[in-house]
Amino acid sequence: MTNTLSQQLKAYIGSQIVSAREQQNPRISQETLAEMAGTSRQNLGLIERGESWPSNDLTIALSAALGVPPSYFFPNFLLGEEPHKDMELVDQISKDVTQLKPRELRVAALIIRTLLEKAETLND
Repeated sequence: MTNTLSQQLKAYIGSQIVSAREQQNPRISQETLAEMAGTSRQNLGLIERGESWPSNDLTIALSAALGVPPSYFFPNFLLGEEPHKDMELVDQISKDVTQLKPRELRVAALIIRTLLEKAETLND
C-alpha cells in the first residue's frame, strides 16, 4: 500500500512534534505537552504517530508550547521549490493565519485540505 501525500504529511507533522518535544531541555513528556496545548495525551499520541490531523488551533498551541513557529511542522516538499523559498512562504502563511477569526480559520483549513486531496488525485 502506498502512502498518499496526506498520510505522508500527517506522519511528517507528527515526527516534527516528537522531535521538537524531545529536543526541549528538560525534555517535555507527551502528557505535559498535551496539557500545555490544551488537548489529551491520547489525541497528541494519534497526531505524533501520524494517525490524525492536528486542528489549526492545536497546531498554533503546540508551536507556542514548544517555542517553534507553526511552519516548523510543515515540510518543504509541499511547494516543490527551493527550501528557503518554501519556508519564507510558509512563515508568511503562518503569520496570516494567526490573524484569522475562528470561522475564517476553519474555512482556510477546509480549502487547504481540499487542495491537498486534489493534488493527491493528480499525482496518482
